[in-house]
This record gives sequence, C-alpha cells and structure tokens, in this order.
Amino acid sequence: RLRGKVAYITGGAGGIGSATAAAMAREGARIAVVDIDADGAESVASTLRRGGTEAIALAADVSDEAAVRDSVERLVAEFGRLDIMHLNAATGFPEDTDIVDTDAVIWEKLFRVNVMSVVYGVKYGVPRMIEGGGGNIVITSSAGSLAGDHNRAAYGSLKATVTALARYLSVSH
Repeated sequence: RLRGKVAYITGGAGGIGSATAAAMAREGARIAVVDIDADGAESVASTLRRGGTEAIALAADVSDEAAVRDSVERLVAEFGRLDIMHLNAATGFPEDTDIVDTDAVIWEKLFRVNVMSVVYGVKYGVPRMIEGGGGNIVITSSAGSLAGDHNRAAYGSLKATVTALARYLSVSH
C-alpha cells in the first residue's frame, strides 16, 4: 500500500520507531531512519536494506532546528520526495517527578525533544509534502498526556502539547 512512498521516521533506532519502519517497509515504502543514535539508525536501516527495502540512516538531534531541516533535505536529495512523516522521537528523565521538584532545565530539555522536534518536523516536512502533492503525518503522543501521574509531570504535560499540535495540524494544512 505504500509502494513508491517515502517515509521519514524520527526516533527510528528503536521501539515504536523501528517497528514503524519495519511495518512501512513491508508495505513498500522507502525509509529514512532518523535518530540521534547514529549507530542504531544505521542498524535499523541496514536490516531494512537486507530485506530489500531502500533505506537510509540520518543521524540528527531532532531538538535542533537546523538538524531537522538538514535531515529532511538529505532525505529529499536521496529519494526525491517526502510522503510520510512519523514524528516519534521522545525522551524522558528520572529527574522528572512532580511540578514542585522538577528543575526547569529538565522541563526545557524535554520540551526541545518532545515538542519542538514535532514543530520542526512539520515546519520542514509539510512544504516538501505539498511539493509532492500531499502526504501524511503521524505524531506519537502518550496516554500520559490524558491523566495526571505522581511522576513525569513534564513528560505528560508536554505530550498533551503534542496532542494539541496534532489537532491544530489536522485542520491547518
């Protein structure tokens, strides 16, 4: 069902991202595995290539706007188009406990990876998708965004922000 399509998957070196890459590859997509873990991204891309999928690894810190822009441009240079983005990268910290005890530095680090990576992905991906006639964006959130927890106040709150961004995106482009 995805033959001829090109997918960009952040957090692609493991977990949900690598599973998504494998699933999209089975459906015929060409894959860019994007992750700060360059070796992990290459390992996933190599596995996909051994299975007959065109796949590349793009090492990128998705909390950095220039890195996201550059990785999207490298994907388009390699495959000529962008059809699907799975904006999946996320992180957490054991220091993320409750609002009172979690340092602002932890909030800021989580915000950069868990929220701004989505903003940057959309900012640089949507214009490339429009050039190709459209596309699809999947954004990974978390059940932690729906209910309070005694721990992970920053993570849950920021995943709620990601859910709101997805709602906005669904009606804006």
